[in-house]
Amino acid sequence: MNNIKEYYMGYDEENRLNKDNAHRVEFDTTIHLLNRYINKNSRILDIGAGTGRYTFFYANKGASVFSMDLVEKHVEIIEDKLNKSRGLKIKVEQGDALDLSRFADGEFSTVLCMGPLYHLHEQEQHMKCLNECRRVLQPNGILAVAYINKRALMEFGENPHFVGLESDYMEAILNGMDFRVREHIATDGVTPKIGRLVNELSEKQYKRWLDFHIEMYNSKAAIENTLHALIIAEKV
Repeated sequence: MNNIKEYYMGYDEENRLNKDNAHRVEFDTTIHLLNRYINKNSRILDIGAGTGRYTFFYANKGASVFSMDLVEKHVEIIEDKLNKSRGLKIKVEQGDALDLSRFADGEFSTVLCMGPLYHLHEQEQHMKCLNECRRVLQPNGILAVAYINKRALMEFGENPHFVGLESDYMEAILNGMDFRVREHIATDGVTPKIGRLVNELSEKQYKRWLDFHIEMYNSKAAIENTLHALIIAEKV
């Protein structure tokens, strides 16, 4: 895990999802889907929270969020932002997605696993992470798990810090753990391949592009060609 920590110590995760139009697509698409499942009464565990983009977005809507990340720098950024905020129901702690033992069984209504599978190389690690997510979810709780598409990662050039997974593998592993896959989408689709063009769009044009992307984000073609993908699964 030390190599992951070292990688992010030199990476600007705070601005990754909003630095340009092409990167905004991932965040805007993700919240478009998550908003169907999260409300002000949600109790959320955000593991691999990065610098808290989803943590603060949903805490500002009234949800209670426990935010956890492996990287000390990210935790410090969340704490700094939290100190500048008022009335948000956020707790933050440095921690590993493979060990959620500090949490009770069924403690959360929603678990956001938006980054850990980007860096876990072995199936045993995938199973351990997802089993821990399942354990801390209440019955019928919702898991949102993001992953990087293996084929797209190969097209963009393999990076030893990241792991690409196949869509069929992800659905099979979740179904085998007594999750019910409710939705499976491409969060950025072909956008990374045409990022320069998307970045030149006006705000109005960007919104039209986002609408177009969302119309087809659950198609097999979109999922197989996306760089980032997201699955919503229900604990059964």
